[in-house]
Amino acid sequence: MAEYRGYGLSTGSPSEDGLTIDGQTALDFVRNHDELRKTTIVIYGQSLGGAVTIKLVQANQDIGDIAGVILENTFTSIRKLIPSVMPPAKYIASWCHQKWSSDETILRITNTDIPILFLSGLRDEIVPSHMMKTLYQSCPTRKTFKTFPDGDHNSTVAEPGYFDAIWQFLMQEVLNGMKHDGKEISETDVKQSELWS
Repeated sequence: MAEYRGYGLSTGSPSEDGLTIDGQTALDFVRNHDELRKTTIVIYGQSLGGAVTIKLVQANQDIGDIAGVILENTFTSIRKLIPSVMPPAKYIASWCHQKWSSDETILRITNTDIPILFLSGLRDEIVPSHMMKTLYQSCPTRKTFKTFPDGDHNSTVAEPGYFDAIWQFLMQEVLNGMKHDGKEISETDVKQSELWS
């Protein structure tokens, strides 16, 4: 898992341009790593990470190595999010220099070979769930939408069915029909129940 500049143990200050570079650097690392370069790439992003993911997929969709995308509790744009998080700031939201216009960028992801899973916590106290629905409805590629009625911004991952939704997406949308070393990989050697309950 990558840590963007200014997050976790990484130095520097976060910015839209900087985090976009960090995301591309992480993807390039996977592409160039001896043991990782031939693996199936599924990009996951939550909240701001989802905005980074959308930009990353849009910029790299034609290379052919992104097999799937998972977005969780992601906003349409920072300017549209500000009034939800800080209602009095709605009058100055247009001044925000960090735009993260995911609702515009997602329209430019046109490679229908890349499926996208949208995971939405309906009790998200930071990103209104209607923003995830807007992204889903705007997305022109293959897509799946899964809601979690009690999921909030940071604990949707702990909701019942979360990992089942990811498993189903990976099996049905990402791995279904893919070939690896000439063999079909629509079935796995590991049962879902062996991974989690």
